[in-house]
Amino acid sequence: MELFEKIITLLDENKVEYTLTEHLPVFTSEEAAAVRKDFSLHQGAKAMVLKIVNSQLPIDNCFVMCVLPGDRKIDFKKLKSVLGERDVTLADPEEVEKTVGVKIGAVSPFGNLSDLKVLLDESIYDNEEIVFNAGDHCKSVKMKLSDYLRLVSPDRLSFSK
Repeated sequence: MELFEKIITLLDENKVEYTLTEHLPVFTSEEAAAVRKDFSLHQGAKAMVLKIVNSQLPIDNCFVMCVLPGDRKIDFKKLKSVLGERDVTLADPEEVEKTVGVKIGAVSPFGNLSDLKVLLDESIYDNEEIVFNAGDHCKSVKMKLSDYLRLVSPDRLSFSK
């Protein structure tokens, strides 16, 4: 099952109210905000796969997902400090595709569907609703943040600027 179908199945099975929108392909948060006319860039839930190299964890390379508003950037110094790790980088495009099954720009904030730990930046809590790419460059889902939190159970951290 592709990531898009996994997301829709998860939402439907959990009786989550959501809106699915199909649009021209988008690859950045700014492009997505331009096609999502009723939502701000801050409401866009940007999902990024990161690699922790030489982790304190019992594995060599660990992948995690960071989710933050589309108008924010990861502060890697802050993130490393919060995680207690020295070497945290963006996963390369091949690692992203291998880890979550989609190309960069289509990554959804449901890292749990790919067995990834999800780290959610506290600034996203400014939003009652979030909107995000649903595993496809041409499909976006809008849903309540409270439903997302219930389905994903992410770790709430402060790592953006």
